[in-house]
Amino acid sequence: MFAKGARFDKQKISDVPGPNYYDTDKPSSLTNYKRGAFLEKEPRFHESELEGTSSTPPQQPVDRHGMLQRKVEDLERMHCESKKAHQAEVERLRNEIARVQKLDAEHRERAEKLSKQTTILESRIQELKKSASADQAELRDLRVKLRLADNERSQQKTAQARKDATADLEKSVAAERKRREAAESEVVDIKAAFEAERASLQERMSTDKQLLEQHQMLLSRVTEQYACLAASTVSQQVHDNLRHEYGLLQMRNWRIDRRLANSQDHINLLVDLIRQKQDESAFQSRRIRDLERDLDRVCTSYGAVDLFRPAPLDDLRESLDGVIQNELRDNLAVASTQLACSSAINGAYRALGDAAILTRAVDMLDLAQERQTSSILRTELSDAREALYKEQDAAAQQTSIFASQKAELDATAHALALRAEVVAAGDKRTIQNLTETIKMARQTEDGLRAEISSLTAEVAEAEQFQAAYYGLSEEVKSLIARKELAEGEAEKLSQFNAEILGHHNPDQRILYVDRVRRELAEAKQKLALTTVELQGAKSDIAAMAREIEAYASVPLEEKPRTVVTRVARPPLSNLNRSMRPPPNPSAPASDKSLSVSMLMDDFSINI
Repeated sequence: MFAKGARFDKQKISDVPGPNYYDTDKPSSLTNYKRGAFLEKEPRFHESELEGTSSTPPQQPVDRHGMLQRKVEDLERMHCESKKAHQAEVERLRNEIARVQKLDAEHRERAEKLSKQTTILESRIQELKKSASADQAELRDLRVKLRLADNERSQQKTAQARKDATADLEKSVAAERKRREAAESEVVDIKAAFEAERASLQERMSTDKQLLEQHQMLLSRVTEQYACLAASTVSQQVHDNLRHEYGLLQMRNWRIDRRLANSQDHINLLVDLIRQKQDESAFQSRRIRDLERDLDRVCTSYGAVDLFRPAPLDDLRESLDGVIQNELRDNLAVASTQLACSSAINGAYRALGDAAILTRAVDMLDLAQERQTSSILRTELSDAREALYKEQDAAAQQTSIFASQKAELDATAHALALRAEVVAAGDKRTIQNLTETIKMARQTEDGLRAEISSLTAEVAEAEQFQAAYYGLSEEVKSLIARKELAEGEAEKLSQFNAEILGHHNPDQRILYVDRVRRELAEAKQKLALTTVELQGAKSDIAAMAREIEAYASVPLEEKPRTVVTRVARPPLSNLNRSMRPPPNPSAPASDKSLSVSMLMDDFSINI
């Protein structure tokens, strides 16, 4: 850039012509007719015209005076012509000098105007740089706010997702609670049905035991009567008695057959009841399996919920199946025992009837065979009695096992009740935690909404600054174009000034002024770039210092006792205030004005 004042002092234009001023364009055409100071350096006469130098013999004297007079006249005539030409050339050169002086004055005035305009442009550029630096600071603040707004928007999205997840979890918890209550009610119903069935089975077992005791008493009485009959002697009276007893026994046999038919009916009913209980137990087991499958499906579908999953009911089902099977075995054993007893009794009575018929048909000699038959029957009765005793012992063992299983079932039911209470308490704690989380999420959402409203207001204000910044950038571009045009004109003027100050001789032309000016402009450009880099480094250092203060600020009165100190982040509002760059009144105006180059990435200012 040029200085404000004139670069050189005005000098008076001398009337003395410069060196080589009298050089002619065609020196060969006028070598014989030199004028001015050059006449003293050139020979006045040719060698042929010198006296005493001719090799020809002297001629006769001629009219030398007339010859010389003619030569003098020729010379005077030529001198007048040359003088007129010289005066015309001098007038032409004076007119040319006046024209050049006038052009020089115009160029100087134009240069002064351009210098004034450049000073005005420089002041305008300084003002624009200051405003651009302020706009850059505002833009930096807006970028920080925009970054914070993006972070808050992402946090809001995560909060919304968390809220949706909590709502889904609440729905799943409510559905799981309903299913758990339904399962508990079904378990209670199953338990009540099982208790009722167990009571009915106990009643049936008691009735079967009474019937068994009656049959045992009947067998003991039959054996006693038969022993008495065998021990007594055989006589007519005995025979009549036997016939009478045969009739009685036949009637009793009919009664026993009727009882056997009744017992068979009872056994059939018992078998039907057993089958019905088996079907009911299978149906209950299927319902339990369905409930377990539903529970597993619910647990797998809502696996993210940390709920208590009740233990499977396989042990309960197996225990129930075992108890039912044992009871069925007991019932089948009792039924088989009754069938064996009834078949044995029928066989005995039939054998007795056949023996009586044979004794009545054959003779009393068959009493020996009856004795053998009685001994065989005794052995069979003893075996049957032993079998009955064994069955009774097995039934007692089964009752003890059933009592132990009942105690285990009671303990399992108590454990299930405790687990249900624990699950209910866990559900209450989970619901409380979810309500607290929802409250915190709502508070965070309210804060984010307030921050978003403030950011929208700031963005609306920033749009005005953006429009002003775009207008300033367009004006700066126009000023840069005008500055480039002025620099081109100044360069032309500098070249013309160098030509004016120099000579016509290219070897003696003064060109160092332009070179010095260019070097000065390059030095100023380098100085401006270094100043901009220094300003950027200072701003980076200030930003890093603010970041370090925001992350690792420790109060001086509270000295940490550990090597590593963890400090919580400040709130968003405080962080927004702390991220704004503080004003630096001590910074020079040139550094502030040069910071505009960091903002203008699409064009550059050549200083």
